[in-house]
Amino acid sequence: MPDEEKQELRELITDKFAELNQRIDLLVPDGDAEGHRRYHEALIEAQKRRAKIYDAIIEKTLSALIWAAIVGLAIMAWHFAGDVIKKAMGQ
Repeated sequence: MPDEEKQELRELITDKFAELNQRIDLLVPDGDAEGHRRYHEALIEAQKRRAKIYDAIIEKTLSALIWAAIVGLAIMAWHFAGDVIKKAMGQ
C-alpha cells in the first residue's frame, strides 16, 4: 500500500475516532463515564427492588383472596349444616 493511501486511511480512522469520541461525550454528562455507569446501575437496582415489591404485593393479595374464599366457603358450609340439622330435628 502506497504511503499516500496509508496517510488517507490514517486520516479517515482519526476522523471517525474523533466523531465517535464526540458522540460519546454527548452521551456521557460532564465526561464522567464512571458516574454515568453508577447512575444506570442505581436505576437498575431500584427497578429490581420495585419488581420485588410488586411481586410480594401480588403474592400476598392472591393469598388473602384464597383464604377469604376458604373462610367464605366454610361459613356457608356451617350455615348449611345448621339448616340441615334444624330441619332434621323438626324446627
